[in-house]
Amino acid sequence: MNFSKLIHSENELHSLVGPLSKDLSNGDLIFLEGDMASGKTTLIREIISLVSKAKKKSFHFQGSPTYQKANTYNFKDLNILHFDLYNIKEEDQSDLEDYLQDHCILMEWPRKKMKEKYLPEALFISISIKNNARIFKFHTHSQKWLKNNKINLDKIKNYFLEKNIKIQSFKKFNSDASNKEFRLYESLTDKYLVLSFVNQPQDFKKYINATKAFEIIGIPVPEMLYSNNSTVSVVMNYLPSNNATQYIKSRYLKTILLEASSHLVKLKNNQSKFKNISLRPKNALSKSAVWGISLYVNHYKKKNSFD
Repeated sequence: MNFSKLIHSENELHSLVGPLSKDLSNGDLIFLEGDMASGKTTLIREIISLVSKAKKKSFHFQGSPTYQKANTYNFKDLNILHFDLYNIKEEDQSDLEDYLQDHCILMEWPRKKMKEKYLPEALFISISIKNNARIFKFHTHSQKWLKNNKINLDKIKNYFLEKNIKIQSFKKFNSDASNKEFRLYESLTDKYLVLSFVNQPQDFKKYINATKAFEIIGIPVPEMLYSNNSTVSVVMNYLPSNNATQYIKSRYLKTILLEASSHLVKLKNNQSKFKNISLRPKNALSKSAVWGISLYVNHYKKKNSFD
């Protein structure tokens, strides 16, 4: 699992690590990396704060344990160890087994040997600075964290409640080769498709913008009923079909290609943004667009019905 998110303020950390903090347990291992003052300690403080609220137990954050190596936070059924190994030599420590038996470890500046040894089970969070914002990148091979990387159902349930929609059943399914997560909700009369971009948050706005673009040029697509920036999820009407091309039929492809080519040509003409990129003629851009749409159509022609 790999995904990243751009954060502009500390207030946004709650939605970023909220789901993660709810599922922490003894034996978990999280490695945090990044430049000095990038926000590693701030992120750990937010995680512990959320755990404190969930456990209904107050805590005093002790700051980064740069010189004492570790700080401990004990809750009812969860013991958190906050490590900072900035001043620890490579050979001093590589085995965490004694700690992991009855602690959850949040570690800044992990050593190379540790990262190699615990690669299969650790969650890696790297933080980089971009202007006044921070980019948080998550990476793991562990099934524990992969299973927790799911749709935030609370916001979705609230949407249906506010609209007085009574959901009778729902199911999870995979509809394409992407890393998005899908759920199908059913009421007595209608079906609703929920898409989560939590695995690929960078695609969330692209999807919304593409859907709006189709609507503007008159191409029928499933109606988007609700979207949430904090949970990067979308609710739309579900249109059952044998494949995804049923609502983007061949007669619309010419319109899509013309619009796509037109936008590409506008980018081509804006040379100030692409000084170091060689420009391509309009017919080459059109061929590229045709190739992209054809690839999309052929992929979905091979898919079976969702129903």
